[in-house]
Amino acid sequence: SQALFFVSEEELLGNVTVVRQNARPYASPVDVTIWARNGATALSGSHFAAENITVTMDAFVDSISFSVTVSARAFQADRLRKGRDDDVDVAVSLTTVSPRHGEGSVGRGEAQLRIKAICQTITYYCVADWTPDNVLYYRTDELPTD
Repeated sequence: SQALFFVSEEELLGNVTVVRQNARPYASPVDVTIWARNGATALSGSHFAAENITVTMDAFVDSISFSVTVSARAFQADRLRKGRDDDVDVAVSLTTVSPRHGEGSVGRGEAQLRIKAICQTITYYCVADWTPDNVLYYRTDELPTD
């Protein structure tokens, strides 16, 4: 199965982590490139910025995170957002692994970055808290469970 990462549409960046496996004790520095592209529901320009991102993992570093630019909050939907019903998925592919010494290969090279939509109305997945000055909406899948 694909790795799944989450970010709120209110954030500017969504992080995706690449993990290097079975590299010790001879890990070499490696340049890693990922491609953030249109997913099943996310569209570049509306929800995120499609791009190739390259970073260098130093020797003996086991993981590194990439930041994907999120623009979903600025997207003007034609209706109120309904939390989980309006989440969108960005496709993320590990496209290149270039070790400085030796060889490298891609194990699981696909992931999804789920941009979690805010709530702007009451639905099965959204609840509201009325205060004297405001109405605050919450996703039911993010409420404390105690």
